[in-house]
Amino acid sequence: MTRIHLQDYNKQGTFLALTVHLPLTPDHPVLSLITLPNLLLAYAKDLAFADPTSNVPAGDIELTPEFLASFESMLATERIELRFFSGDWRGMAIPAGEQYDAVLTSETIYSLPSLAPLLDLVQAACKPETTCLIACKRIYFGVGGGENEFRRRVAERHGEVETVWGEGEGEGRTKGVGRVVMSVKWE
Repeated sequence: MTRIHLQDYNKQGTFLALTVHLPLTPDHPVLSLITLPNLLLAYAKDLAFADPTSNVPAGDIELTPEFLASFESMLATERIELRFFSGDWRGMAIPAGEQYDAVLTSETIYSLPSLAPLLDLVQAACKPETTCLIACKRIYFGVGGGENEFRRRVAERHGEVETVWGEGEGEGRTKGVGRVVMSVKWE
């Protein structure tokens, strides 16, 4: 079973219900209007790649009952479980004893108060051999989070952080924001 958990903290804007009636439709603006549609677009692109004669325009799909049933069928056939979470990291509970092969996050270390719950979650989700990648800006101006504070807090928990990709190396560390992807390992 492949489990894909998708989370967004911010509950911004007015929720606009999609005409998607999947049991997995999230009740959250970012997840329902950005995350889920992007999953459906990726699926449509995969279908178009697999069948070049299909009439799926780039970036535009019709959410027909047949298309949605096909998506649900693919999830079942491939044994993929999608779960959506909104709010604080504490709400994204990992079942006791369950750990993951891969954990990927992006733009999740910008808030100092959210670092401890995020690290609790990531540490609980990771086995020693888990691929855990954290993508972020090197500095988040005005909110206090960023690469250095994240590294410090991981080290406090006896974890190791390695940069696997960096933008803004050298001068970029002090001039401009820069971006980085870090790999995290836990003992």
